[in-house]
Amino acid sequence: MRIFTVLVLSLAALPAWAFDNWDEDLDDYARQLESGHINLYHSISADDFRAELDAIRADAGAVPRFETVTRLMRLTRRINDGHTAMPLWNQSLRVFPFGVKLFEGEVFVTSAPK
Repeated sequence: MRIFTVLVLSLAALPAWAFDNWDEDLDDYARQLESGHINLYHSISADDFRAELDAIRADAGAVPRFETVTRLMRLTRRINDGHTAMPLWNQSLRVFPFGVKLFEGEVFVTSAPK
């Protein structure tokens, strides 16, 4: 329960769509996970975690925020413990990162990020 509380409080303090400085935010993300998680690297190695975080960092300023947040959510899921999450609480999500159209009664994806 302690880990859940620590992560919820730390991640809730960083609204997912309000990052201003990705380098600092990503450093804080990693620092909070490493200091608060009882066994962060039980399902993902430290090297794989860092490599994926570095790849996210490298692209963060060049891709839409939703893509960076989605990649952080994916990385967080790789921790694989059921208590660690990248929450989107109190976020106003107005659009989906893809487009769809209805053709003859069927829904087709017409646009999506690379």
